[in-house]
Amino acid sequence: LARALNAAGTVHAIGIAVHEEGDSFMQRVNSAKTVLYAGLDADLSPDLKAYLHGGYERYRRTSFDGIPTFPDGSPAPVGRSFFLGSGDFELVTPVARVNGGLDWEASDALSFSLKANYLRSNTTGESGFGFGLEPNGDFFLAVNNITKSVTEAFSAGLSSVYKLDDLGLADSFITVAANYQHYDTKQAGTIPDMPQGDVANIFDGVDAIEALFNTRTYPGIFDYSLNRRLRYFTLSSQASIKVAEPLTLLGGISWAKPDVSKQSGTGPWQDFSGDSQTSLRLAATLEPVRGLNLYASYSESFQPQLFIDAVGDVLAPLSGEQYEIGVKYVSPDRRLLLTGAIFDVRQANQARYDQTIDLIDRYVAVGEVRHRGLELQAVGEIAQGWQVNAGLAILDPTIRKDDDPTLIGKTVTFLPKSTASLHTSYEFGNAFIGGGVRYVDSVKTDIDRATRDLPSYVLADVSAGYDFDRFRVQLNVKNIFDKHYFVNNYQTLFYGNVVGEPRSVTVSLRAGF
Repeated sequence: LARALNAAGTVHAIGIAVHEEGDSFMQRVNSAKTVLYAGLDADLSPDLKAYLHGGYERYRRTSFDGIPTFPDGSPAPVGRSFFLGSGDFELVTPVARVNGGLDWEASDALSFSLKANYLRSNTTGESGFGFGLEPNGDFFLAVNNITKSVTEAFSAGLSSVYKLDDLGLADSFITVAANYQHYDTKQAGTIPDMPQGDVANIFDGVDAIEALFNTRTYPGIFDYSLNRRLRYFTLSSQASIKVAEPLTLLGGISWAKPDVSKQSGTGPWQDFSGDSQTSLRLAATLEPVRGLNLYASYSESFQPQLFIDAVGDVLAPLSGEQYEIGVKYVSPDRRLLLTGAIFDVRQANQARYDQTIDLIDRYVAVGEVRHRGLELQAVGEIAQGWQVNAGLAILDPTIRKDDDPTLIGKTVTFLPKSTASLHTSYEFGNAFIGGGVRYVDSVKTDIDRATRDLPSYVLADVSAGYDFDRFRVQLNVKNIFDKHYFVNNYQTLFYGNVVGEPRSVTVSLRAGF
């Protein structure tokens, strides 16, 4: 529901309530989600606007991490509905969030914006998974009783924009911004005892494996706790100057100071803050004819990260350089947008999964990864009522530097080298039809190809609908050819892979009031 709260229309409110629940194509798996959201937007004066939005959601789902693979990476010979875990293991995540801000137009040239965001989530419950699948079907069981997995994030930013039109520089401006980020994670849990053994056989079936998971007893054999904290302050400024009608130059600089620390169990906090960092951004845009823009840019990045390595140290910040050239075209009627870009991104300290110790994933930092690629996209209406959204991305992620010389020249794992999509819809009268295809290239699962790649796949979807009065009835069919495919959620085969959703059909009826 949304409406104005006063006759002048200067105060608006919105409220949303959603509840959804359902089973899965997998045995024993179900989920439920409830979302409540409300917001106020107000024009406090002609030059001052404010908003305050907040929401709460609760997500409950059956715990499932994937099906383990054989040592060579081959999938287990089980059906798509095969479930590995216990139907009694549920994870519950309540999330609370608040967003607020003020926007002040001090003059035609000068404006200020103040924004703040807060989020807190906490996941609890039992999670079971399997690993180390052998050719005879044996694999290890593990249960994680998560007593606390809290994420708390707060950010606040003050920015200002000064337009330079009065100085004779039309469509030019300078921005200044200060941002503060506060990010905490707290993890705690217990590994229970498995009195009937921690080895199962995947060929025994879902019921037998679930029975073994359900033999866990508490208080358990091991408790773990890990807290990580990030404080991140950034000052930045950017100028965009149209030096002539077809040419615009952009320059920016930012300074960032991270404060990173970690605590294991009840031990002391360890500091991994490191030095501050100054980053630059340079770009030029040329518009030789109206609607056609050519651009080139160089930018530097700096992002602290909270991954830890095998000895418990926090990885150094992710830093990088990006070179990009591209073109954008908007048709004269502004119904069609075409974009294309080639880029070269070089990142230092990119996290790569190493191992899992005491149910905490550990990572190593790669010296330097070079991502070279191409992106093409077309979005818009190519004829009356005919919408198209098409995209192509090609990526070559290669390790260029590392302390381990055997890694240099190798392709980064768990990244498809190419993806493509095409979706189109056509409206005629009160009806519409649509369809689309998505292609995801094969994914390398090991640096040295000791394990098999995840195969590429193509998925096709179709939809159709009809509008009458204030109602819309719609039919959606996903994965119409029932393609059997796999995805990986953890950038490692330690937890196995998740099978993609099979063909599904949805019929919906929507009414507007």
